[in-house]
Amino acid sequence: MKHETVKGGWSGVDSSDDPSHFVRLMDKVRGIDDNPEQYSFVREMLGVMEGQRVLDVGCGTGGATRALAGFVGNSGRAVGVDSSETMLRVAKERSKNLKLPIDFQRTDARKLPFPDNYFDYALALRVFEIVEHPEQVLKEMFRVTKPGGRIFANGPDVDTWTFDVNDKATTRAFIHYFCDHEVNGWIGRQLPRMFAEMAGASIKVSAQNYFSSDFDLVHQLFLQQSLNHAIVSQVIPEVPAKSWLVDLKSRCAAAPFAHSQQMFRIIGTKTL
Repeated sequence: MKHETVKGGWSGVDSSDDPSHFVRLMDKVRGIDDNPEQYSFVREMLGVMEGQRVLDVGCGTGGATRALAGFVGNSGRAVGVDSSETMLRVAKERSKNLKLPIDFQRTDARKLPFPDNYFDYALALRVFEIVEHPEQVLKEMFRVTKPGGRIFANGPDVDTWTFDVNDKATTRAFIHYFCDHEVNGWIGRQLPRMFAEMAGASIKVSAQNYFSSDFDLVHQLFLQQSLNHAIVSQVIPEVPAKSWLVDLKSRCAAAPFAHSQQMFRIIGTKTL
């Protein structure tokens, strides 16, 4: 794999040394069987109903798009967009035998190829932490949504992350590095304001705490790569960084791994 930040890797899947690596990571997080129940909270928050149009921005392998297509039925339409041809190829393959109203398109989320006021709903589950100019993506999502329609976004707040490890100074240094360099680390706390700045938006904000006891998953997703980046960038000295990881691994061998992160969930209703 190229020596890239998390944001750079996910934004440039197709140009990476191993594009399928990112598909495998998504499957590890969400499950290759894409159980639609894991997206039921999106349906409930948006109020998706049969016969409506819904846009999934940053659809990846298409799990949420397929789930929402089942909700809108044959009289509706579910569209998934992504910048990665690799992701879309997998999404199309996994959807080809389903009799669902699904369409997948490759596009830049900052320039959506849809007319104004076209969709009833738009959502972005794990996009805003890895895109450049997230405010432009949100602006586009509002543009293509009808008045009275809803826009949903998740956004993590990396500075609220927790790890159970002895070295507090290295823990804080790593979290701050990851927050400031690897992703849009404050996007969770910024999204409510960004939504409120959209003309004619009525918003609701909630926070969800995500807990993981799977060290291998967290290690593969970001921990090993980003810790190495912090060492190369001389943000964290190599010796304490490696000792920190050894300590974390040893604790996992003796007791459950404990990592949490806070996610902001924002629903905006377009009123104009």
